[in-house]
Amino acid sequence: MKTHLIVLLLLISCTLIYPQTKNLKPEMIKVEGGTFTMGSNDGERDEKPVHQVTVGSFDIGKTEVTRELWESVMDNTSSNYIGDIKPVASVNWLSVVEFCNKLSEKEGLKKAYSISGSSVTCDFNANGYRLPTEAEWEYAASGGKQSKGYKYSGGNDIGSVAWYFDNSGGDPQNVATKLPNELGLYDMSGNVWEWCWDWYGDYTSSSQTNPEGASGGTDRVFRGGSYDDYAKSCRVAKRLSGNPIRDSRTVGLRVVRTIDSPQPQTQEGPKPELIEVEGGTFTMGSNDGENNEKPSIRLLSAVFHRKDRSDPGTMEECYE
Repeated sequence: MKTHLIVLLLLISCTLIYPQTKNLKPEMIKVEGGTFTMGSNDGERDEKPVHQVTVGSFDIGKTEVTRELWESVMDNTSSNYIGDIKPVASVNWLSVVEFCNKLSEKEGLKKAYSISGSSVTCDFNANGYRLPTEAEWEYAASGGKQSKGYKYSGGNDIGSVAWYFDNSGGDPQNVATKLPNELGLYDMSGNVWEWCWDWYGDYTSSSQTNPEGASGGTDRVFRGGSYDDYAKSCRVAKRLSGNPIRDSRTVGLRVVRTIDSPQPQTQEGPKPELIEVEGGTFTMGSNDGENNEKPSIRLLSAVFHRKDRSDPGTMEECYE
């Protein structure tokens, strides 16, 4: 009897400690695609030249990935992070793409990444979790189609929208405790830097659609600034990068998901009003007209009509 009671108490204790780690998932916000000006003429050299970029629609995490979510996905059964909603950091780029795949697998989604050692490819059509491209990140941080052109994500007063060097006390803070940006996204300026998909490379002046960054390189991009950075590093346009196999106490992540593109709807113009012509026999041509109207012939025509204005081959005729 005592043994049964002890086992029951242990089961109840485990249920009380770990239940919230089983079904954790990031809260996502839809970002409607559009065209924006990427970069800044007032910033660092690598923020130039400014250029037009068009991105498709995507879902993005409302907050940075928290320590609690990270630990639950990476199968760490420690209770130290339960309820910890500070952003996870000290995670390198390779561990971050592994996290994305595990989170996708946990939710029954198609994994975005194929990983072989340090080689990683991304299927941007997969519906699983992935990192944002640098363009997607800046578009969302700027407020997407609702952008008001702020210097920082959510406003020009950095103290109201970001945890940074002057107000953080030297530590990361709970997510979503500052004001959100125009899309309802928190901490895209400050708290922790956020890894992106792209290899770090120079901008070009040409317009681009859904750019995926440089074709190769040594460093991966991260964006947004952190609790340990001055205000200038928390600007929306600020770029930084790091070795993908190294971590930093100020770098974390935010996840995105590709939204299935809707099938284009056929745009039909006005249709002609059709009248059925009953078949019959008549004399075609004229003996009193031009040469090409002769000789006149007897012709039997079946009923005809046009089924589809875009299909010229629907008329049926038979000749006697």
